[in-house]
Amino acid sequence: MKIFSKFGLFLISFALASEFTMAEEASEWDEGDFSKARLIASHKAVPGESGEALFIGFQVKMEEGWKTYWRTPGSAGLPPIFNWEGSVNLAFVEVKYPAPERFEIFDLQTYGYPKEVVYPIKISPAISEAPITLNVKINYLVCKDLCVPVIANLTLTIPVANGEAPFSLYTGVIETYLARVPKSEGRQVEVSEMKLLGPAGIQNLVFRLKGKNLMTGADIIVEDLEEFKFGIPKRRILTASNEAEFVISVSAIGAEKNLSGKKVVVTLMDGWGNLDEREFILEQDQGD
Repeated sequence: MKIFSKFGLFLISFALASEFTMAEEASEWDEGDFSKARLIASHKAVPGESGEALFIGFQVKMEEGWKTYWRTPGSAGLPPIFNWEGSVNLAFVEVKYPAPERFEIFDLQTYGYPKEVVYPIKISPAISEAPITLNVKINYLVCKDLCVPVIANLTLTIPVANGEAPFSLYTGVIETYLARVPKSEGRQVEVSEMKLLGPAGIQNLVFRLKGKNLMTGADIIVEDLEEFKFGIPKRRILTASNEAEFVISVSAIGAEKNLSGKKVVVTLMDGWGNLDEREFILEQDQGD
């Protein structure tokens, strides 16, 4: 009986392992002229009621010299657009955006990702004990000397876990890009000063960031508003060396308009892997 029990357990374990081995961990690649894209999963199965977060990743690989875009592309480009219509048992979707690189051409700047990127996407099922089938149409743009729109149609089914949901082969890749997503809670980068200077039409934003280490790799992104565009930051490392000052010119679209009272979304980077995303209500500096 003991031998049979052990053999029976072996068969059950083998069957479960085979089930997860056959489970989809990634969709097929959707190939474009200069890029290819697919979905990858953080788990081999839906975690169920364990409370463990389930992520997928929209992975884009591009040929040398090509790039794609962040949620706010800057002076040109387009962010990816996701259409989840046709998905089954999908209750919640939240696309997260890793901090981008800045690309500068003359006085223009765009934000995006060269060569490869994974957009982490948090999902959850409507019914925890049922599989999720993802059917997503994604419009994205890749650019080099010219820009090419791409439409990726991707399908991925994540089965139900019988017990714990094992991690997939792509868990580490998704976690790597999740670590590059600026945090909206907590404070990783200290803002020691923020000012809005100048009259409407010729205003400047001034930020001072303070860190525990040298700030030579620090950067800041102020996302454009409908009526305002923000220039390339001019960075100055202060005498203390762990503090950096950024001066950002403000351009009003159309008639001269005042940025005072407006809300801006700012991404702060100290150059050491600490990334913050914060919102600020701007007020005119009283000494200006």
